[in-house]
Amino acid sequence: MKKNNKNTHHVAIISTLAIGAWSGLAMAVPAIKNITIDQSVTPNVVTITGTTLCRVASCATAPTVAIGGVNQPLLAGFTTTRLKVAYTPISAGNYPVVVSNPTGAASLTLTAGAVGPVGPQGLTGPAGAQGATGADGAQGPQGLTGDTGPAGAQGPQGLTGATGPAGAQGLQGLPGAVGPQGIAGTNGLPGATGPAGPAGSSGPVYHLGDTGPDGGTVFYVDGSGQHGLEAQASDAASGQYLDWPTAISTSAAYNNTVITVALLCSTTNAQLTPNCWHLPTKTELEYLYEAKTVVGGFANIGLYWSSTEGDANHAWVQDLFYFYDGIQINYYPKNMSLGVRAVRAF
Repeated sequence: MKKNNKNTHHVAIISTLAIGAWSGLAMAVPAIKNITIDQSVTPNVVTITGTTLCRVASCATAPTVAIGGVNQPLLAGFTTTRLKVAYTPISAGNYPVVVSNPTGAASLTLTAGAVGPVGPQGLTGPAGAQGATGADGAQGPQGLTGDTGPAGAQGPQGLTGATGPAGAQGLQGLPGAVGPQGIAGTNGLPGATGPAGPAGSSGPVYHLGDTGPDGGTVFYVDGSGQHGLEAQASDAASGQYLDWPTAISTSAAYNNTVITVALLCSTTNAQLTPNCWHLPTKTELEYLYEAKTVVGGFANIGLYWSSTEGDANHAWVQDLFYFYDGIQINYYPKNMSLGVRAVRAF
């Protein structure tokens, strides 16, 4: 039996540096508290502990770890307080370690010592017990088929067969002659043409900033001026920031007006009915951003939800104030709380 000799190297904290911050949000930058190296395995395993090593608690975006100026492979199971990478120092010495994520970066120096000598060979263990007797072997193959016997004597003649079926029916007789065609009747007189109906009146023409058909503020119109989009004059839920599922239902809660009741709009989820009040799509949210000064009343946090999903857990958002200059982000977690402004088409 061979005895393993495990060398785990702890490092001294030389310096800690936090670099940068994610522009636009007050989020904590990463900080490194301690680094250890396990030199009993190949490649060695470097363990880094600290705070805010990932940008968010779910670690949806993996950080990068550079040792000696070279990015190293991040091992599975990392969290916001613990990371592991595979790295084997070329020799004993000091190696700068830098952890980076979208909120910033932190560094600390790894001091790697030389690997100790391999321990002596362990004693040979006792012989194992004798194994159990094996199972019986499979049955042998079947023997060859014997020769064919001689043919038997001819049997007696069979009985007389039954009477055959009746013959087919004879041919049908020829058809009779066709009778003469009757006289055609006269055509009726054509009816008089009815009078033309009155021309329908054209609908109202809307402009940006007008009050829309259901009381909202018009922020987009097509070329005719009779169709477009209107938005609520203020944020939903008295300006509270809501997560994405609540934003869907809160936007649909406006469907209690004469117009939306006539349209049979849902008061809990109207995303598939554009003429009902709903959480805007990413395209409608872009139109709302372009007319933000006309509509007004947006929160200075900037970010607002759209109903367009990135995947099952993320949706598109857009800045509607000034903080991020109208950028759209397609991978925002649905459990975050952001601004909500309901819209409808007319």
